[in-house]
This record gives sequence, structure tokens and C-alpha cells, in this order.
Amino acid sequence: MASTSETGHARNVANFEKMISICAGYGPKFNPSNPHLQIAALKDLLTHCRACLGEVNTQSAAYKKAVGARQSCYNTLKPLSTRLVNALVATDAPAKLKNDCKSIHRRIQGTRAGGGKSPKSSGDTAAQAEPTEKSISTSRQSFDLLAEHFSGLIALLESEPGFQPNETALQLPTLKTCHSDILKANAAAADSGVGLGNARMARNNALYADKTSLCERAAGVKAYVRSLFGVSSAEYRQISGLQFVKRK
Repeated sequence: MASTSETGHARNVANFEKMISICAGYGPKFNPSNPHLQIAALKDLLTHCRACLGEVNTQSAAYKKAVGARQSCYNTLKPLSTRLVNALVATDAPAKLKNDCKSIHRRIQGTRAGGGKSPKSSGDTAAQAEPTEKSISTSRQSFDLLAEHFSGLIALLESEPGFQPNETALQLPTLKTCHSDILKANAAAADSGVGLGNARMARNNALYADKTSLCERAAGVKAYVRSLFGVSSAEYRQISGLQFVKRK
């Protein structure tokens, strides 16, 4: 389901399309001297704005897919970390090494030494909510940190000769592959976040940025129709109620 904000952008475009249709119905009378307000120019802008909305939807879907793949890595990492620590505890490794691994394990789990949750969870907030530039950035930092913790855990386990589990999922080559997959998933989500941000900027420029944007041209059309037919005219009343709300 689209967010209220995304729906608002689409409503602006829909109202702009309705405005064009009404103005085209005025026939030759609608002949503004400003070339940006002429029907052909308005239709070109409408096509561009539709394309911008479509690109945001495409990039948003790609981002959410990449976030989902990254979240799967995160969901796998927590139980894997638990298994690794338990496997290490079952060896004759030094107590300090075990404690160091437990410390990293708590960071991966997002818990404190006393068992409570850390102030900042490593969960992917962008996976549950409509992604914003802030949530995208925060989520990436969170996963970068998780990858760093996991890398540190692998390094500690690799330093212990007695850590030689028979289970393939716990062996060092598998762990290194898992770490590589986490890095790739995080990079893919980050790249998708950039694509989504760029698409939103292009949309905002088309709809709101300057004097040639959709909202500004809609205001110009209203002013022209008001001057052409009068503020009390039926023609002006046709378009005066069309709302164009500037959004980010």
C-alpha cells in the first residue's frame, strides 16, 4: 500500500491532467502568451511527471526487494552466532577468547551484557516502514556494523586451533562465505537506496522545484484563466477547486 505522501504526489498529477482537459475544452480562447502554459507544453510536463512517478515506484520496489534479501541475512546471522558461541564453549579454548566471542555475540544479538536490549537495535526499520532517506542511511549503518561484528567473530574463531567443528555450517570457509553474502546484500540495498533517492529528487523537481514545475504551472494556469474569463466565471470555477499541494 502506498504511503499518504506518495498518494499525494499522484493526486497532484491527476488534478493537473484534469486541468489540462478543462483548458483544452476552452478551444482557441485558451491562448496564453507564456509558452509554458500552452496546452502542448502542459501535456509534455504531464507525461514527464507520470514517468517520474513510475520511476519512483520501480525504484521503491527494487529497494524493498534488496532490503528483504538483506534482512534474510540478518535473520540467519543471529542464530548462527548463537551456535558458534556454543560450539566454542564446548572446546578447551581459553576463557578470555570465549568471553571475547560472547561479547561480540551480544552485539550481534543487540543485547547488553546484563541481558537487556541495546539502546539502538540492529533491526532494519526500513523493512517495516515506508523508506525515507534517513531510514535508508540508518539501516545501512546498522548492517555495516553487523558485518563488522561478524567479521570480528570469525577472526577470533580462526585464531583458536581447537575450533574445528564437524558441522559444515559452522566451519570457517562457510562463515567467510556468509560474511561475503552479508556484504553483498548490504551493498545491493545501499545501491537501491541511492536509486530510490535519485528517483524521488527527479519527481520532486518535476512537481515542485521551480517556475516550470507542475505546481507552479498549475498556479499560472489558474491566474491566466482568472484573467481571461473573470474570477466569478463558470470557467474559472471549473479549475479553482483543483488542489496542488507541495510535498517532499
